[in-house]
Amino acid sequence: SRSSLYASCFFGFFTATLGATTIVMFLPSCEASFSIWIISFSSLRTFSGMSSSVGLRKTWRQRLSIASFPAVREVPTMADPADYGYAVSRLRAMENRLLDQGVYQRLLDSEDLPSALKVMSETAYGKWFLEQQNENTFEPAIESELKHVYTETEQFVPDPCLYRIFRLPYDIHNIKVLLKGIFKQKQGGQRRLDLLTSLGNIPVDDLVMAIESEDYRLMPFGFHRTVPESVSIWEQTHDILQVERILDQALFSLQIKMADEVAFEGVKLFARSRVDTENIRNVARLKRMGFDSSQAAPFLHNGGSVPVEKIQSLINEPYEGWERILSFA
Repeated sequence: SRSSLYASCFFGFFTATLGATTIVMFLPSCEASFSIWIISFSSLRTFSGMSSSVGLRKTWRQRLSIASFPAVREVPTMADPADYGYAVSRLRAMENRLLDQGVYQRLLDSEDLPSALKVMSETAYGKWFLEQQNENTFEPAIESELKHVYTETEQFVPDPCLYRIFRLPYDIHNIKVLLKGIFKQKQGGQRRLDLLTSLGNIPVDDLVMAIESEDYRLMPFGFHRTVPESVSIWEQTHDILQVERILDQALFSLQIKMADEVAFEGVKLFARSRVDTENIRNVARLKRMGFDSSQAAPFLHNGGSVPVEKIQSLINEPYEGWERILSFA
């Protein structure tokens, strides 16, 4: 059926683009339910600054415009079911490149980093390790494979929303790196380009040019409002946590908006579950840092399936009771 083809395409694409991510799987309670896969982009690196060099100087109107990103659209559309059948076949073939349990066990059993990298060189990631100049690094190889998968799936996934939703966190990551770099430079610090990633929807050169020139007008996905708001908050408070909260909320709101325009309930559940997992992770960190419930509210985001108040109450409960509380949420 159309729904099953759409479901297979979404979850097949999801498994094919895991890369260096942390996966949590919630099994369905009945056959009619779809499994929900929740991704937390653990490979996102620590936010920092960077240098101010800018690459190609093509204009934003040429390289990037709202029309170039139809993911945020007014009327939901649905591709022909036959297109999803083809996409599912391509994704099934790509799944052969995923790491299996045996590879993970060999990585765990490795005595040191070189031994682990040798195991990785025997997988689909091997070709990227051969291109590296530093034999003891692995992040560039992981990013190269993930970018290759995104590029390949863009060619046949019928609805662009499906892969743009996954790439949005990398856009936000790059914006955080750029803004924090500018803030640090004003305080006498250094900025670095090496912390940027090419995995986002927006070309890195265009993003650098827009933010460094403070010309936000043509930034897509509503970033033309979010970025200047973040800069304004920093200038008023010098509180980087407030800036990150604004950007994170923009990310979750945009992912939910995109998901709501896709005619498949599983995509909507995925976007809302990302908000839930981020809220639970934030509460766990705050509890470890000694925060109380009243202090947790500013760090939680709306839009998830679990009420913010329910997650906020976890901070006063022992970790052993969290599963029971959330099971009734």
